[in-house]
Amino acid sequence: MRWWSLCLCALSAVSVVARSTALTHFGPIIGIVAQPVAKHGEYISASYVKWIEMAGGRVVPLPFNASIEHLEEILPQLNGVLFPGGEADPSVGARFIYDYVVRANDAGDFFPLWGTCLGFEWLVQITAQNMSALQPNFDSENISLPLQLTEAAATSRILAGASGSGVLSALESLPITMNSHHLGVEPEHFASFERLTSFFRVLATNVDRVGRPFVSMIEAVKYPIYGVQFHPEKNVFEHGIDEDGTPWEVVDHSYESILMGQHFANFFVNEARRSQHRFKDSRKQTAALIYNYQTSTALGPEMVEAYIFKHDHGIHYWRLP
Repeated sequence: MRWWSLCLCALSAVSVVARSTALTHFGPIIGIVAQPVAKHGEYISASYVKWIEMAGGRVVPLPFNASIEHLEEILPQLNGVLFPGGEADPSVGARFIYDYVVRANDAGDFFPLWGTCLGFEWLVQITAQNMSALQPNFDSENISLPLQLTEAAATSRILAGASGSGVLSALESLPITMNSHHLGVEPEHFASFERLTSFFRVLATNVDRVGRPFVSMIEAVKYPIYGVQFHPEKNVFEHGIDEDGTPWEVVDHSYESILMGQHFANFFVNEARRSQHRFKDSRKQTAALIYNYQTSTALGPEMVEAYIFKHDHGIHYWRLP
C-alpha cells in the first residue's frame, strides 16, 4: 500500500509541475485597439489578429473609446498592446494605454507596446505631446519600399537575429515594406523634438515617390515600445482583389516578405511572453478573447477580413490640455 501511495504522490506531483509549466507557456494575450468606422461602429482588421496568432499569441479587442475603468481592469491581465493602422487621431484610451505602459515598465512590470502605421503615428504624437509632430502630404500611399537602415539599427532589439535569417538583407535590398500613409515625419522634423530624440532611436528611414524622406522604424531607448510606419501584417495576410481582378494594393507576397512579416510578429509576441500578467478568472479570459466574434468581408477589398463592432457612444479623441 505504501509503495502505491508513494507512486501516486509522485505522479500527482509530476502532474502539478507539468500543468504549472504548461500554464506558463500559454500564448500571450495582446490587446488590439479597434478603430472607428462610420458613426456607430469600430473595426479591427483580421490581418492584425492573424499576425499575432501566427507568432503564438492571442487577441483581446480593446474598444477605441474604452473607458478608463475598463482599461484599468483589463491591462493588468494582458501581456501587451498593439496600436494598429487606421485613420483616427489618438483616443483618450490610447493616451492612457501609453502612460500605463511607461508606468508599468518603470515599476519593473514588463509590458510591451507596438504601433503599426497609424499606431506608429500615435506613438510619435503622444511622445512628442504635439499633434504637429506629424507632417502631411507624403506621397507614400500604396507603395512598397526597401528600408534605409540607420547606424542605430545594428544594435537594436527589434532587428536582433534578423541578419542570420536573411530578413535584414531583404529589408535593405527588396521593396517589401508596404506603406499606406500620407502623414509621416521627416527625420529632421523628428530630430527637432527633444521628447522624441530622448525617448526613441530611429532605426530606419525611407523616401516617398517624390524623394521626401520619412522615419520608418523606431524603438524606445528605455522601454519595450516599437513602431513601424509600414505594414508587416499585410505581406502575409492581405490579398485584396479589385473588381477588375488586379491586386487592391501593391503588397509583396514573396518568400522574403513573408519572413519579414513573421520576424516582426515573432519579435513582438516574444516580448509579450516576458510579461507576467494573467487573467484572474479563466471564464472572463475566454469571454474576452476575439474568438467570440465573427469576421466580415464588408470592408473588402481593402481588408480581406475584419471584425466589426457596434457601439452607441461618441468618439472621444485625445487632445493636449
